[in-house]
Amino acid sequence: MITICVDARMYLASGIGTYLRNILKLLHQETGFSLKVITSRSVVEHAIEVKQWDCVFAESPIYSIKEQWEIPYKVPKCDIFWSPHYNIPLLPVRAKKRIVTIHDVFHLAHMEHLPFHKSLYANIVTKRAAKYSDIVVTDSEFSKNEICKYTGIGSDKIRKILLGVDFSAYSGKISLDETNAILAKYNPPEKFILFVGNLKSHKNLDRLIEAYKLLVKNTDTPPHFLILGKHFADFPIQERVLQDTTLRGLVHFYSSVDNKELCWFYSNALVTVLPSLYEGFGFPPLEAMCCGCPTVVSNAASLPEICGDASLYIDPQSSISIYKGLEKAINDVVLRMELSQKGYCRVKEFQWKKTFEAHLKVFEEVLS
Repeated sequence: MITICVDARMYLASGIGTYLRNILKLLHQETGFSLKVITSRSVVEHAIEVKQWDCVFAESPIYSIKEQWEIPYKVPKCDIFWSPHYNIPLLPVRAKKRIVTIHDVFHLAHMEHLPFHKSLYANIVTKRAAKYSDIVVTDSEFSKNEICKYTGIGSDKIRKILLGVDFSAYSGKISLDETNAILAKYNPPEKFILFVGNLKSHKNLDRLIEAYKLLVKNTDTPPHFLILGKHFADFPIQERVLQDTTLRGLVHFYSSVDNKELCWFYSNALVTVLPSLYEGFGFPPLEAMCCGCPTVVSNAASLPEICGDASLYIDPQSSISIYKGLEKAINDVVLRMELSQKGYCRVKEFQWKKTFEAHLKVFEEVLS
């Protein structure tokens, strides 16, 4: 039996957490593997299924110097140690082989957006993760090329594995009681544009806000704009928007919604927009497609590769292009129907079972 140890400290996070939860639940059921997870007591308190697993506790903060001292000593003797993120232990571990998933190298490609200490940490650790690991897994051809460019490793060391989307979770019906509860809690506007994602600079919210402001000025009754995502102190966009008399009352921020609420917002939005400058994969457009929501996305990074012909594309460097894309999608009912139908078909290609099976092949390959 193959013993695999996984750093699962980010199990409850968005993005990487979604990835971990879907892979680990299937890996736990795989009879050919003995699974050990490095996690925190906080994760175990909030994730019932993790309590059933063989856990090793580590409490060091993510991206800290402390984790570089603690994690190497917590990794038990095993066949494979898998890090689902670039923050690998730099010191040796008691594993025959090491695998790392590097979802993207934004921190290397756009170091200007980060404080010096964060960019330095990411630069050192990401490059060593690529160098020290036996196999590097990534989410898209775009990220594969970027990893080669910024770390200097050969493409033969990298395995591209597309991520999945829980189609059943996002395509299910929302009951009348659930709808009424959401309406009572949020009092959402009747017509709205939706953005979903962490509020960080590379999500390009500044230009998106500029584009929406143009839409407001050129539309008699503009739809509202809902922004769903975690806020960060170094990108205080909410404060700027609330001080703008043109936007006040039309732009609404929600920092945390549960999965059922998110489904409702996707299902009732006129369009979901993601004008990112950089994405290694991009879950929100696919989640929106599950709910039948048309999508407007950036023509940059991995998004054309992921969304195919099921999205309307805009130039993320131009607020005018974003504005025109939003205007076209909002006013063209036929286009929205076409995008909804294409998206519903497109998203079925992204299944966690396929993602998991591809990971199994990598686990077997690294030991061969």
